[in-house]
Amino acid sequence: MPKLIIPCVTPFHNGVFDMKAFRKLMKYASESGYDGVFVLGSTGGFAALDFRLHRKLIRTMVDEIPEELEKYAGISRSNLPESLELAKEAEKAGFQKVVAINPFYHRYSDASIVRFFSRIASSIKGELYLYNNPALSGHKLPASLVESMMKQNESIRGIKDSSGDMQHFRELLEIPDLEVFQGKDALLADSIKVGASGGVCSSSNFCLNTLNIAKGRSEGYLSNQKTEKLMQIISRYDIPAIHNYLFRLFVLGETEPDNYMPEPFLDIQNPPSSNEILELVDHPLMK
Repeated sequence: MPKLIIPCVTPFHNGVFDMKAFRKLMKYASESGYDGVFVLGSTGGFAALDFRLHRKLIRTMVDEIPEELEKYAGISRSNLPESLELAKEAEKAGFQKVVAINPFYHRYSDASIVRFFSRIASSIKGELYLYNNPALSGHKLPASLVESMMKQNESIRGIKDSSGDMQHFRELLEIPDLEVFQGKDALLADSIKVGASGGVCSSSNFCLNTLNIAKGRSEGYLSNQKTEKLMQIISRYDIPAIHNYLFRLFVLGETEPDNYMPEPFLDIQNPPSSNEILELVDHPLMK
C-alpha cells in the first residue's frame, strides 16, 4: 500500500512557534490514518528559519509525534556543517529518517552535490532521503547521479521528487531498492499507477482527498480533478502561507486565522472562500 507522508507546516502565532497547533496537527495525522510526518521541509518554511530555531524545533517536535507515525526530519541547510549538525541532532532526538535537499542558491557541480550528500550519509546511522526540487534548489538530481550515490552510501534509502517531470520520476523508479515519493499533489494518482512508494504532498496538512487517493479510497478521475483544482487555487498565494491558513481554517477550526506567519512572511490577503475549498478537501477531522 502506498504511503502518504505529511510535509508539515510549522505553525506560528504572533511570531512564536505554536506548540498547541502542532499537537493538533499530530492528532489529525494520527486519527486520519497518515503513515508519517516530515517536519521542517519546504512547506515547513525551513529556509526562513534561524539555524538555532531549526535545531531547537527538531528537539521539540519529535516528542509530539505519535508513535505509530514514521518520523522524518528536514535537515536542509545550504551550509554543510549546519546540515551535519542537524542530522546529528535529529538522530539524537529520535528521528530515524532525515531528509535533505541539495545545496541551493549557488551553482553547484555534480561532484559538489555528491560530496554534500555523501558527507551527510556517512555521518548518520539511520536513513537519508534525498529531496529533489529543482524549482527551489536550482538543480535537478539526475537519476543516474542518485543511483550512483545510492550504490556508494547504503544509508540513502529514498527520494522525494518534486520536479513535476513524470519521465524523470519513472527513471527514478527504475533504481533498485530506492523508495520514490511524489512531491507534486496533482501527480500523485499517476505516480501511484506507475509504482510510486507514495506521496509527500503539501495539501495533506488539511486535505483528506489526497490521503484517499494514496490509499485507493478515492473516486478516481473526480478525485484527481479535485486535487488539480485545489493546487490551482493554492498556486495563487504565497507558499507556505496558504498551507498554514488552510490548516488553521480546516483542522484547527479557526474562522478568521490571523498572525500565523513569522517574518518575513505575511498572512495571506484576500484568502479563498472556505466553501470554495471545502468541496475539494474531503473535510478532515476537527476535534
